[in-house]
Amino acid sequence: SMSLAQRTALGAFWTISTGVLSRALSLVCTLFLSQFMDPAEFGEVFRVIARTEGATVVHCTAGKDRTGVAVALLLSFLGVDDALVAEDYALSQQYYSMPLLEQLEVRFAERGADLDRVRAFFEAQAAVMLGLLTDLRDRFGGAADYLAGPAEVSVEDLARVRERLLHGADAGGRSREERS
Repeated sequence: SMSLAQRTALGAFWTISTGVLSRALSLVCTLFLSQFMDPAEFGEVFRVIARTEGATVVHCTAGKDRTGVAVALLLSFLGVDDALVAEDYALSQQYYSMPLLEQLEVRFAERGADLDRVRAFFEAQAAVMLGLLTDLRDRFGGAADYLAGPAEVSVEDLARVRERLLHGADAGGRSREERS
């Protein structure tokens, strides 16, 4: 058990640290792109979208890290403004992470967890995604370059994704009008 002085010092450290937290979290997300996850896994998301008919569901355990990065890559690749990508990412916290945390808080509290720290891991801050998108451009040149490079998505599959999502083409490249 920590003394009052230790808890006070830890609280002060945590308060100071939250200023650095969003930058640290964006670096963690960037590491998803190149270290923790095989870039080919993000590439596979794009190949599935390119090669299958109908809707594609993208999900992971928490619904914000791997899923958030995959969807951010997709939106950025399609030309969506960074601020809008970040705003979309932040909705994960409002509609998924925080409701999930509310369900789990009692369990965390029973185990003596520091709920402020736990909450930080459930956050999906727009600033974090903006940092990731900046790092993506700095390190790889942008989403298209990352996808064509480390994620190994073919030029043909990237074109199919763009056609399907921007122009309503099917996986075979036929437009809505051609299918009618």
